[in-house]
Amino acid sequence: MISPEGASAAESSDTRFNKNAPSDMFSPIIPKKSTPSKAKARPSGPGTPSKTLLAYNEHLPVYDARKTPFDFEFDLPRISTLLPSFTGEIPFSSFVVVGIYGGTTERVTHLGCNVVWVVVCGTPTLRK
Repeated sequence: MISPEGASAAESSDTRFNKNAPSDMFSPIIPKKSTPSKAKARPSGPGTPSKTLLAYNEHLPVYDARKTPFDFEFDLPRISTLLPSFTGEIPFSSFVVVGIYGGTTERVTHLGCNVVWVVVCGTPTLRK
């Protein structure tokens, strides 16, 4: 059940959830004056948007890391060759890591909501 403040009953009684974020936690958004710029050609490669973004009708790769040793820091560039595909539906309450596109330009760092892959790290055990 959600309370009017937006916290569930469990969260309201749990002191771990701090609803009062420090005022300096997020930097203020300061609008910049900008002028239109000409598009610049960029090289295409494994780390560029043209190779990492999926179209709306493309297959989303879902990998299974439950039984395969995987170090995100070192193995991420080879994710498709190191991890097997996850088959079937991802069970409710599973632990997953979702890869999304983020990047930088000369002026700004941005984070898109473009999912590029999912890694299933753990699934709940069935209780009898």
